[in-house]
Amino acid sequence: QGHFLQDDQCVEADQCKCLHEGIFYNNGDEIRDEGDCQVCTCGDAGIMSCLEMTCPELNCDGDELISYKDDECCPYCQRDWVEAVNPKTDLKEGQSVVLTCLIHAANVDRKKINWYKDGKRLREDISRDRLKLSIKDADSSDSAQYECEATKNGKTASSWFVVDVHVPILEALTLVKDPCEDKNKWCRIWAHKGFCNLPYCMRFCKSSCSLCDTN
Repeated sequence: QGHFLQDDQCVEADQCKCLHEGIFYNNGDEIRDEGDCQVCTCGDAGIMSCLEMTCPELNCDGDELISYKDDECCPYCQRDWVEAVNPKTDLKEGQSVVLTCLIHAANVDRKKINWYKDGKRLREDISRDRLKLSIKDADSSDSAQYECEATKNGKTASSWFVVDVHVPILEALTLVKDPCEDKNKWCRIWAHKGFCNLPYCMRFCKSSCSLCDTN
């Protein structure tokens, strides 16, 4: 009497283990379930008792905002509550990308979310929830710094994105005439021999005689 069967053995109530979500816990073990905001404790006779998690009172400073994360029960003070998911993007000409920002704060009015390109506000290619900016068929003009800005309760935070679009450069070969050469291949020879005072050289070897070192 007063004993319980566990692992084919009779044990006292305080020696019973608790089965919680497929895992056995010893008497007195405490499990914090952030997802369900519960703190569960293994008690006598294998009974798991759960209570709602109590969160500490927050007093956020400056531009810090009370923020939340999906996998955490309690809110916390966060200064940088706007996050760039893909802050650095390298594209080839013609490629596309969707810049995405996350806001770790509840109930932010989407009208208070704005996008900027090199400081200039954007009004097109923004998703309905204002959290995504699409760049399609990119070219060199899309290489810039982008900003996702959100405001709540008079506090503003931003995240930045840098997009580099690599455009192939066509290098044209330019034939540059040597100023020391004339059409007549003998002009340079004659110039070096000091024949620039001859009428023929003065007329047809002007480049070789006037621009080149004849010493």
